[in-house]
Amino acid sequence: MKATSITHEQLEATRQAGDFKLVAVAGSGKTTTLIEYAASRPVLSSGRSPRILYLAFNRTVRLEAQARFARRGLTNVTVHTAHSLAYSYVIVRQRYVLSAGGDYSIQDIAVQLGFTQRTMLAGCMMASHVKKLFSYFCNSKAVTVEQLDYLAIIDPADAKSRRFARQNKEKIYRYAQQLYTQMDTNKLPCTHDFYLKKFQFVAPPLPYDYILFDEGQDASETMLEVFMQQPATKLIVGDPHQQIYGFRHAVNSLDKFDAPTLYLSQSFRFGDEVAQLANYVLGWKSSFDTGQLTTIKGVGKHQPPVAPIHATIGRTNVAVLAKAIDMLCIEEQIGSLYFEGRFETYTYMDSGGSLMDIYYLYQDRLDRVRSPLIKTMGHVGELKHYVDQTGEASMRLALEIVETYQDALPEYIEQIRQAHVDDSMRHVADQIFSTVHRCKGMEYDGVTLCDDFIEKKGVSEKLADKQNPANLQALHEEINMLYVALTRSRQQVRIPDTLRASFSFDRAALAPIPAENRTQQRSESALTGQGETASGQVTKLRATV
Repeated sequence: MKATSITHEQLEATRQAGDFKLVAVAGSGKTTTLIEYAASRPVLSSGRSPRILYLAFNRTVRLEAQARFARRGLTNVTVHTAHSLAYSYVIVRQRYVLSAGGDYSIQDIAVQLGFTQRTMLAGCMMASHVKKLFSYFCNSKAVTVEQLDYLAIIDPADAKSRRFARQNKEKIYRYAQQLYTQMDTNKLPCTHDFYLKKFQFVAPPLPYDYILFDEGQDASETMLEVFMQQPATKLIVGDPHQQIYGFRHAVNSLDKFDAPTLYLSQSFRFGDEVAQLANYVLGWKSSFDTGQLTTIKGVGKHQPPVAPIHATIGRTNVAVLAKAIDMLCIEEQIGSLYFEGRFETYTYMDSGGSLMDIYYLYQDRLDRVRSPLIKTMGHVGELKHYVDQTGEASMRLALEIVETYQDALPEYIEQIRQAHVDDSMRHVADQIFSTVHRCKGMEYDGVTLCDDFIEKKGVSEKLADKQNPANLQALHEEINMLYVALTRSRQQVRIPDTLRASFSFDRAALAPIPAENRTQQRSESALTGQGETASGQVTKLRATV
């Protein structure tokens, strides 16, 4: 790549010496910057090229990065995810055995803890908490389970789950430690979480001169511990406003890494219209966070595509599935669709079991239930009790879908399966559906937001509630999810009615559009809330709608 094809900010980053961190806004060309940074590293005094490790966020990013570094001719760069690196040291070199699928179901853990079929439902409640604490430990920097405060990761709104955890604290901690010890002594095949934690304890010196840590805002604290101990020159890149994996115990490593900070503030993905929306949403944080906000500059210029790709994005599976059912099955607006990350992942729950298992339990058709966990429940009342005691959010949301659509649900699910296109045809689907987490790193020509994102009013209400003080980190992530969703768009963002009041800019900045003038203004306005004409064609509305 020629130096003239990168920005001044990118060029400054490629010339940086020593440790530093790079705050890169959505669509700012961070991978290009990292590639050029790697390409510009000087030959060492020994005469060899420096060995460089690039740590990618997930397998998809890893494969894409490998291809891009290879195209640039950088054979001295090794690309890993945190897990693939840990696997090579722990599973391969120390000969641990990985469990089937790399994880255990709730019922598997209950059996391992000694619960019998007669006590299985109670055992699964206990196992759910044990699994969460085990995961928390494996993704933390703690040396022992006892160093952690398990209650800190249980939603304050889940009062019954918190009471269960308090009443059974000694057992939960003991069982979680027992689970780790059994894996550590090879008495039980290990999980992905285990070998990442073991990698922290092994703490090997890595044979690299430079380590580039991508998506640092959602880092495993375990991997961060290994990273910080390395003598190599270190670079962390990320965007604190894209931190959305706190529920997996991820931490913002940019805050924990003491080094000079550089910025990539220009987005090539979208223009000024989407940038204004993004800056406006991030500005909501100013009411509770005095930290510096990076102003995003939208410099993307796109011609209208011949076959635009549109996506509907929501916070939760429930909102995304509901929108797909509305558009495909009820309103018949689309004939084909695609779910990012495979449709099946939207119908299966974290604790095991599927949407249809809960449907059959709800219908008292227990003979059709396949999930071993849900088979332990005799009726939907026991399911609700289990959800209350464990705080299993995915199961609660699945039950919400079942209660909403009831008898029509199986037909709707089958219609979605029939209309779902293969991966190779994703680009021709009438609509792509995704949660925020599954479309991280993706981009589309247009984005429709589901109505389950936080509103500006909701931020104010949480901050004003003195009875239940707001969890500021959770509030950060709620705003971040909205920011990530709308910045997946290259050109257009459709804002649902429930959010429109949140996008009324200050009058001094942008005058609101009177309701009677909206139709006239649609074709000529520059900003990005969208409406539909009578014929269903998408047109632009100003961001004030």
